Amino acid sequence: MKSVIKFIHLLGIILFLGSIFTFILVSALVQDKPLSDLAFGRQVIAAGMKMLTLPALWIIVLSGILLGKGKWQGKYFQVKLALGLVILLNAHFVIADAVLHASRLAAGASVTGVLSPDYLLAYTKESVMGAVNVLLALFAMGYALRTKGQTELT
Repeated sequence: MKSVIKFIHLLGIILFLGSIFTFILVSALVQDKPLSDLAFGRQVIAAGMKMLTLPALWIIVLSGILLGKGKWQGKYFQVKLALGLVILLNAHFVIADAVLHASRLAAGASVTGVLSPDYLLAYTKESVMGAVNVLLALFAMGYALRTKGQTELT
């Protein structure tokens, strides 16, 4: 059973990182293109966030909790869980909000022909906080690999 949970955990990581890299590619492809292309790209990113990135984070955190069964009191587990929860909360309440806001502004711009200055603010917030999440995720993965099987800080 543990190997199945590890596999699910790994799938969550692949979905999370794969979706992020796809969003970076979509953003690069629609840069300096007509506003209708930008609006479509933003729709792809918003749908991907909702259907891939956020569920992947939940899969990672929940499967991580199951994998840590019996180690919940250990400091290593608590650090990994805290990192996972920070990433999850940042994605849900900061990044997702910025993604939706930028997507709405891009959709409106495709109709009016004018991109609001607020778009750049939302896009920058999404990009910066997304980069923070990727760095935190990479740190969490490195930390998890370094501390595999350990329960107490030394």
